[in-house]
Amino acid sequence: MESKDVYTAELRICGTNETELKDLQAILPSLVAEALNPVNTERTRMRVSMEGVCIEIDLSTDTLSHLRALTNSTLYLFNAALNTLRLVRSLTYDR
Repeated sequence: MESKDVYTAELRICGTNETELKDLQAILPSLVAEALNPVNTERTRMRVSMEGVCIEIDLSTDTLSHLRALTNSTLYLFNAALNTLRLVRSLTYDR
């Protein structure tokens, strides 16, 4: 990012039980893949790590609008992955 203004956000998503921790561990590779292959390398940066029972996501962009968009897309990806895990789990338990 070449701009002198940098906007940042730190997201921390933590598991509170064994099932949630397994979900976080399953979702982590998707978030890492997104961080390694960003849509716009000139304007956004994303760092993802697992610290204990939490996924930590650090976002930085050149404008507030880009930060909003990156935050929304990151949380949407997380939510979609979590909903998929829950759906698969419910189908597995029903049998």
